[in-house]
Amino acid sequence: MLTKWEQLIDSEKYLTVDGTDVHYYDEGSGDTLVLLHGGGLTSCAELNWGAVIELLSESCRVIALDQPGFGFTAPRDESDQMPRERADFVAQFLEDLDVDSVTVAGNSRAGFQAVYLALEYPDLVEKLIVVNAGSASRKLVEGELPGNLESDEPTLEGAREFLEDFRDNHLVHPEYHPLFRSGITDEVVERVHEIQQRNWEFTNARSRKIQTSAESLNEALSYEGTHITEAAVDVEQPALVTWGTEPYKGWPRQEGEPEDNPEQKLVEVTPERLPPYERDEGFDMGVRLFEQLERGEIHIWHDTKHHVQTDKAPRWCDVVSSFVTAEGGL
Repeated sequence: MLTKWEQLIDSEKYLTVDGTDVHYYDEGSGDTLVLLHGGGLTSCAELNWGAVIELLSESCRVIALDQPGFGFTAPRDESDQMPRERADFVAQFLEDLDVDSVTVAGNSRAGFQAVYLALEYPDLVEKLIVVNAGSASRKLVEGELPGNLESDEPTLEGAREFLEDFRDNHLVHPEYHPLFRSGITDEVVERVHEIQQRNWEFTNARSRKIQTSAESLNEALSYEGTHITEAAVDVEQPALVTWGTEPYKGWPRQEGEPEDNPEQKLVEVTPERLPPYERDEGFDMGVRLFEQLERGEIHIWHDTKHHVQTDKAPRWCDVVSSFVTAEGGL
């Protein structure tokens, strides 16, 4: 029987790390897979990974946490606006949880963090998975702008509208997620509103710090002075890139391009190897990341949007489980 939203919530846990109460899920046994969510206002373990926690836990141990400033984990201070600071915190969290060998998977903004952890903590990270993550595959160039994450103070009605819009316009198969299987109930709306209310001031401050220009975002997504897309060539672990054919809509955005409802940007597959930034939108970002990874494989699905792990949940879990449990990497 597929997990209901209420069952997922009932399985939540907390661990205090350096004085911070970390909200997380920990299901299954065997090889450990750590799931890291993206960087939006509502991004958290249950919303980003709710469709796959149960399926993955049938073959491995699955740990999905809310990073500081997301979900139900409070930020420590303004340093948590930087993704690498939160990645270091994830490493501390795993040490406190007595976990010393993991596959780390990063979705969206956490693609950067997954690659960062593989580079910075090679004794901890055994394998790497990157999921529809422009943060790990796309360096902005002059004339491009990051997305603006700022918002007004959340309301209950706004939370309901967000969920309805997410279900109708940002997922191909919302029925794979326990939230939408259970329905957008008052209890669900109240919980999502609480997540938004807890984190909107932090999200606004983070957006003002790192989402203002190509330069500010590129610096935030750098490793030892090199953008993570260029540092990825030094990843030594087996790596899996999972991508959809429509992972982004209107990103990256050119200066002067409308922020609301921009035209969708897609690229056709061609056999030619194009220069960097000529092949730089849609799933070609994932292909370019794959080309940097010495021990990599890539899986691309049609009929998916940004949350490929939800849109293709059963098959995505098959691919990921096989990768995590395989002996000796690829």
